[in-house]
Amino acid sequence: MTKATFRERLKALLTLGESPQKLKLAFAVGVFIAFSPLVGIHTVLGVAITWLFRFNPVAVMVGVFINNPWTMVPIYGGGLWLGLQLWPPAANLPGIHFEGLTFIDFLVQLKPYLIPFVLGCTLAGLVAALIGYGVMHMLISAYRTASARTKAGGEADP
Repeated sequence: MTKATFRERLKALLTLGESPQKLKLAFAVGVFIAFSPLVGIHTVLGVAITWLFRFNPVAVMVGVFINNPWTMVPIYGGGLWLGLQLWPPAANLPGIHFEGLTFIDFLVQLKPYLIPFVLGCTLAGLVAALIGYGVMHMLISAYRTASARTKAGGEADP
């Protein structure tokens, strides 16, 4: 994505005709979904939450798509690391053995990592959602202030 395309999409998000509070909340919920440990169904969750709470779909999906092929490994790796730090029984987890590994054997070996993974991703999602809310607050406030100044000065919209 080019810088110009990014600016256009950001401007489209900031000029949506909804209240700033609802836009910030919709984006933050999208970010939380992006960190959800329910791998592979983020888009479905985003659409369901959008429909259920009547959020703006653009704001939710911008947050949801923070999790993409480029960011998936850092998001889930960081979530697992955080969960392993916070879950006391994680200190006794067995290592993963790759010799003669079948798919079922792999799933059995990963089972002890499930609780730390869910815990870490959920907590990271909460923190990221709060940060996302704050970032959107700053962006919306700055954009609407600049837009009001521009309109008051008789110039074109930024």
